[in-house]
Amino acid sequence: MTPPHLLVAISGHGFGHAGQTLPVLQALRQRRPDVWLTLSTAVPRWFLESRLDPPFEVVTGGREAGMVMNSPSVVDREASADLYARMLGDWEANVAEETAFLDRLRPDGVLANVPVLPLAAAARRGLPCAAMCSLNWAAVYNAYCAHRPEAGDVHARLRDTYAAADAFLRVTPGLAMDDLPNRRCVGPIGRVGQARPIRRRLGLDPDTRVGLVTFGGIGGERPLAEWPRRDGWVWGVQAEAAPDRPDVVDLGSLGETFTDLVASVDVLVTKTGYGTFVEATLAGTPVVYEQRPAWPEGPPLAAWLAAHNRRLAVDADTMRAGTFVDALPALLDQAAPPPPTPHGIDEAACELEKLIG
Repeated sequence: MTPPHLLVAISGHGFGHAGQTLPVLQALRQRRPDVWLTLSTAVPRWFLESRLDPPFEVVTGGREAGMVMNSPSVVDREASADLYARMLGDWEANVAEETAFLDRLRPDGVLANVPVLPLAAAARRGLPCAAMCSLNWAAVYNAYCAHRPEAGDVHARLRDTYAAADAFLRVTPGLAMDDLPNRRCVGPIGRVGQARPIRRRLGLDPDTRVGLVTFGGIGGERPLAEWPRRDGWVWGVQAEAAPDRPDVVDLGSLGETFTDLVASVDVLVTKTGYGTFVEATLAGTPVVYEQRPAWPEGPPLAAWLAAHNRRLAVDADTMRAGTFVDALPALLDQAAPPPPTPHGIDEAACELEKLIG
């Protein structure tokens, strides 16, 4: 019997979409070792290999939209609306191109987190298909672009395409998505990191506090250079240009996975985002985060974080100035809630096993 072939389309809009998807694929492979995985994504291979054991194939050529970002936290509304207007205007041609892409790969099923065109192409070919994510681009588009005259048509096309999939696995925490009749809710998805002796390896005093600064794989200048210095604290960066100051260390040089670094530091400094919130919470690491105005996923993520972790929300000016550092002792002194379990991994893998038969 020919092994089942699953095409997995993963948005390159940051690393969060891949961070949700890869643990599920790892669990699916444990259930079905014969499954062949093809990942269609712009996410770099080093990130994929850090969370999914080979073998798997990586291809580019699928199409997606996402949102156009001015910075890690700010959406360019008009550029994003223009992008979707072009997608709708050339919808048939876009779906035909995506369908030809599927015909070349010949998968037995499609999973999307959460590009819409692969789902439309799979439906055109009668292939089993599912979406999986804590958000969908229909809802995000509506939050930013509803002022445009074509918004109703664009939103309806996106929503209807998601609704036509065999299932939309709505990941916790996330948007409610109660407008999707095929919604199936699954629990949190994330890796549980292991604390590593990073202070010893960096030559730091054992009592030194370490903060990991990361903004989720979306580029943009970060304000670390302006933050005030505090005795007993250092800031760690990974794969980013560090300012020339003695309290900044390169955590990327340690060769540890991001998840293990999150579990090894005293605080994570980031923006609102699924992967960082969940993996920090699973590790019991407090989170300082820059809020993302108008980002529709923000409120449910923040509510879940508040229920399960120590956290401090700041605005963009506070993050840029770094004045939140004086609140860190009180944050760390708070009692840590018991961490949740990432039971969504097995739940989603079970659904995918059904999908590929």
